[in-house]
Amino acid sequence: MENNIFDINMSELVHDNILSWIIRGINSSDRESLLYQFSVKFLRLMDIDTKNTKVIVKQQYKIDLGIKKGNERRSSGYVDILARFLNDKGDVEQYLVIEDKIYTEEHDDQFSRYIKGILDDKDLNIRGNEEKVKNTHFVYIKLGKISNASKEKAETIYENNKSWKVISSKEILKIFTDTFQRKPLNDSVLMCYKEFLIDLEENYNSFSKTELDKWSEHSIFGFF
Repeated sequence: MENNIFDINMSELVHDNILSWIIRGINSSDRESLLYQFSVKFLRLMDIDTKNTKVIVKQQYKIDLGIKKGNERRSSGYVDILARFLNDKGDVEQYLVIEDKIYTEEHDDQFSRYIKGILDDKDLNIRGNEEKVKNTHFVYIKLGKISNASKEKAETIYENNKSWKVISSKEILKIFTDTFQRKPLNDSVLMCYKEFLIDLEENYNSFSKTELDKWSEHSIFGFF
């Protein structure tokens, strides 16, 4: 696709904006809209019950980490996306926590620290409430290639029997196939996002079709 808006500067913050926009699609009153239908399947992939729900999305949600690094105390971190899903009475019934990576992977023990930070957050008041803990979903969205070590670390069982569900770009692309199999994709933003994901996958797999001296950074990472 020529002039894809996401080819200009697809940073993780920009990707957070896209993901948040897709999640908010569940709030649409037009159940026939492409965005609403895509949002439903996207959220179900993350084990969210989409029946009769509305969502409030917060990006860069600050949490207390309470850890020390050398002589400095690093007391806070930021969850990429926190989504609160409300019932028809306005009560929060589900939480979705997303850690989003494109060109990097998890670092500094983020998986365990972020689970603890969310469960301990005083505003969310999740810890000690069995129903809230059960309905708090942690999702690791990793575009491109994910290393086996990172995948295993995400799927490790942490405190309160919580782990991170790993979602790849291939799984997001499958939603496009399932949603638009019998109807045209005429939403320009979704179309650009789909093409970005396809190009990213092709770049990471290009090592199998490209001469060694012409490998890009993506080719190298895809090979290893």
